[in-house]
Amino acid sequence: MGIDASLFCLCRRVRLFLGKPVRNSWDDIIYFAYAHPNAPNHSQSREMSGALWKIFAEHVGHQLQVIYDSQLEYDEMWEPPGPPAKIGGDEPGDIEFDDYLAGWPEDDFADYPSNGWDVSKVGYLACFRCRERLCLGHAVRDADGRVLFFHRGGPETPANSRQPVLNRAAWRFLARHSTHEMPIVVGPPYDRDIDGYVEIGGQRPNDVPFDDYLANWPG
Repeated sequence: MGIDASLFCLCRRVRLFLGKPVRNSWDDIIYFAYAHPNAPNHSQSREMSGALWKIFAEHVGHQLQVIYDSQLEYDEMWEPPGPPAKIGGDEPGDIEFDDYLAGWPEDDFADYPSNGWDVSKVGYLACFRCRERLCLGHAVRDADGRVLFFHRGGPETPANSRQPVLNRAAWRFLARHSTHEMPIVVGPPYDRDIDGYVEIGGQRPNDVPFDDYLANWPG
């Protein structure tokens, strides 16, 4: 266990408190966890996982980063115009989980034709430094082009935050790329060419299958 970590969007509007990094004997970060033993893993928490996937959707084109409270970058997040809102917090300016997730249509992918939503583009969580990516699925966009949520699978597939394998892969991606800048990329066309990146859960020769990526992972 170690110091506290939060997932920030570098637009400095929001942060998601992750708790403490759990490390292995080689000092690699395995996953993030709250300090009390009765708390479920983040990947098994509807509140945490729902908030994570909603952050992905609301911050397309932005860069996310896990930052520790001992880093200089952490202090910089509190410079004017003020601290980012903490998702799940109860201090003034924070946003409680219930309020943040209220009305979010992530479970309504089957209704996208009748709602006039556009699913012509695909989203990725990427790490430029490590040249890896995780496909988030269809970028479901409203008539104004705003991404409402991501959905990987067909109309009968549960929401991303309710798909255990995909959801766990997203949480492991955050841990493996801790402190790296991770953009949310939607395309094609992409702001930067990520076609050659290793894809987690992909089917190309150099990609990493979910079974291998999550084998024996305790998060």
